[in-house]
Amino acid sequence: MRAKRGAEDKRQGNARWARGAARIGLRWAGAAAALSAVALGAAALLAPLGGCGAGGGQIGESFGPGITLESVAGLVLFATTRDFNSEIYYVNANSEEHEQNRVTLAIFSSETDPCWSPDGTQIAFVSNRTGNPEIWRMNADGTNPMKLTDDRAEDLEPAWSPDGTRIAFKSNRDHELYEIYTMSAIDGSDVRRITNNEQSDNSPSWSPDGTRLVVSRVTLVGATGEDSYGDLVIVDASGNGNEVQLTQHQPGEVAQHPCWGVHNGEEWIVYAYRPSAAEDTDIYRMRPDGTDITRLTTDGARNSQPCFSPDGSKIAFQKFRRGSFDIYVMDFDGSNEQVLAESEEADTAPAWSPVPVQQGE
Repeated sequence: MRAKRGAEDKRQGNARWARGAARIGLRWAGAAAALSAVALGAAALLAPLGGCGAGGGQIGESFGPGITLESVAGLVLFATTRDFNSEIYYVNANSEEHEQNRVTLAIFSSETDPCWSPDGTQIAFVSNRTGNPEIWRMNADGTNPMKLTDDRAEDLEPAWSPDGTRIAFKSNRDHELYEIYTMSAIDGSDVRRITNNEQSDNSPSWSPDGTRLVVSRVTLVGATGEDSYGDLVIVDASGNGNEVQLTQHQPGEVAQHPCWGVHNGEEWIVYAYRPSAAEDTDIYRMRPDGTDITRLTTDGARNSQPCFSPDGSKIAFQKFRRGSFDIYVMDFDGSNEQVLAESEEADTAPAWSPVPVQQGE
């Protein structure tokens, strides 16, 4: 009887996880979610509101502690809860010591989802310092933050276009589930809705030429959501409705967190795949036409949120072990796996600097 009850508890737990995960676009929150919720409440009461800056954006207090960056080449941004609330750090993937430094310093709010501008001078990210998750941008050293979105809904997962003019993001501003939007990277104006369907679209990543986006589309199935599934879909960045579905997954299977990059002159998409709600995720790669699917991690851990280095030779990702997420890096073929950043708390959402490392750096 005890074994049967335990199995039923696990089944119900998986069902609850699936419902919640599908609702938020299958973001691996873990302990960070609880801490972010606490920080969100504190931010709503205590975070100061900035004034309106030029171009319609909202200027706030400086996020950064005044770090000095001689070069951003080789830096990998990530979000971490090691300071209780979620903050943005970087780790130097180009050094043996893997030096780390804090980029944001906003005590009563949480900063997540970091993303580099294509020239490496700015960072887009999500902050709840004004009461709910909005997209901001700041200088690479954490100074001069500007609020780009201002909506009662959740605006998450910013992705800077290759030409630097626009930022793609997901939002539930038009209905309960997420859709993909783009906006001006300068001041958040000219918001355009890119997708419009009854599924939840997440984790936009630009094609190298900036004309398309690959997203993770989650289809909700059943009352519990346990059999929901996620596929990778390429959409036209103009929002004209042209789409190409790359995967055809069955209920319970989920492809998520795609990243579009170039390796040796060829385009590839790296992503996380979960066979069922009861199993862990691994990192895979494929060509943008859906062929040559290759599994890169096989250790049975929860590996997710991969991103390419500028030349595509390496992949940073997050791995769940020791009860929390850490940041790892591996070669293009999945070999030579190493730890980049680890702590007792959650280190998540790696984003590799687009500036290539020069010989001698």
